Amino acid sequence: MKKMRVVIYCRVATKNQLDDDLALKNQSALLHQQAERENLNIVGEVQAYEKGTYLDRLGWQKAIHLAAEKDAASILVTKLDRVARDFLLLEQAIADLDKRGLKLSSGNSEVFPLLRSSEYIS
Repeated sequence: MKKMRVVIYCRVATKNQLDDDLALKNQSALLHQQAERENLNIVGEVQAYEKGTYLDRLGWQKAIHLAAEKDAASILVTKLDRVARDFLLLEQAIADLDKRGLKLSSGNSEVFPLLRSSEYIS
């Protein structure tokens, strides 16, 4: 059986988290463990220091482009708030991914019922 291809996206928003160095490493480690448990093929990873209050962030855009370039099916995050800190932004991100044929997967299987596009979250 062919493994689903995913790109990992890890994000921290504060200098303290970045300086700690564990926040990004912990997110990455959790997602690598999940990928192994779920037999996913990690085809790329993006780690970023950026706020989750807008979507045209360099790291997020890099993850989207990497997923498209590597023919990934999904972008994998530890929690949906790694993509956006606001429900409307998250919904926009999911709609954008859907247009590109991508899904968003959360490490803890979060689904927000307020999202009209929740069928695109796995």
